[in-house]
Amino acid sequence: MPVQSSKQVGFDARYVEALLLDESNIKSRDYTSGLELLRKYSGIPEDQLIFHVAEIQRRAYAICPYPYIGLFRFLVCSLSEHPLYPDILARLAQDAKLVDLGCCFAQDIRKLAYDGAPTRNCTAIDLEPRFFSISEDLFQDRGRLEASFVGADIFDADEKSWTELEGNVDIVHASSLFHLFGLERQRRIACLVSRIVKPAPGSLVVGLQLAAKEKAEHIPIFNDQEPSFGHSLESMQAMWNDAAKDTESTAGSLLRWQVDLTPRDVPKSHRIGFLGDNRLTEVLWVAKLVDGAG
Repeated sequence: MPVQSSKQVGFDARYVEALLLDESNIKSRDYTSGLELLRKYSGIPEDQLIFHVAEIQRRAYAICPYPYIGLFRFLVCSLSEHPLYPDILARLAQDAKLVDLGCCFAQDIRKLAYDGAPTRNCTAIDLEPRFFSISEDLFQDRGRLEASFVGADIFDADEKSWTELEGNVDIVHASSLFHLFGLERQRRIACLVSRIVKPAPGSLVVGLQLAAKEKAEHIPIFNDQEPSFGHSLESMQAMWNDAAKDTESTAGSLLRWQVDLTPRDVPKSHRIGFLGDNRLTEVLWVAKLVDGAG
């Protein structure tokens, strides 16, 4: 399949050039969680595994050449790496509702299913609904997964998808999403998330994203037209504070967001393209609704 050029889609060419569309990318990086999921959940034979993944990547990259796809990040089950993952599994077993925001291929929901969590209350949301069918081909589970898949724009807060979720979600997973945008659009996402979560202590937002190693600053992660904002703990806490003030679902109650970050090194083998910027690191993060008096 032909791949769109960086000029056609408006991406910075230096990122696209770093994303080699060949099987060596899979073998040279640590994608243990995703490959294990394909072996055990999907039943992909070992001798077909690399070809299967590479073919899926080529199909998705032809739709939109996101660095996330070029780097095979859809093989990273980042939710299962989060310190709160055991708690999330337990809450889903008690019928908690989870939204995977910016899900791409929804590998994290498949990992939840493989680990025994019911997925009937899970909703996978992405701007590009064509990824949903590709994800079923990737994981070979068409008709088997109970989760719902919804195409929606996070910057169109009036879409029916968001109004139906408003105030009903216990847990939001949002990995590799916020860091794509500047601070103002990140605030808009935080406000949207504040609307859809239950306005009650214990509601969670968790994720893995790029962040600033030292001070918060604008860094051209995805393109030069809208430099992304790399957070520090202080700037992320301030953003969620603003979201609570600006969102009707939390403004009328005595609740606040409590934010925590767990930094971790970006593997050396991953530092190509935008990840070559040494100002960046990865963080596992959580924003949790707590009693405002606490």
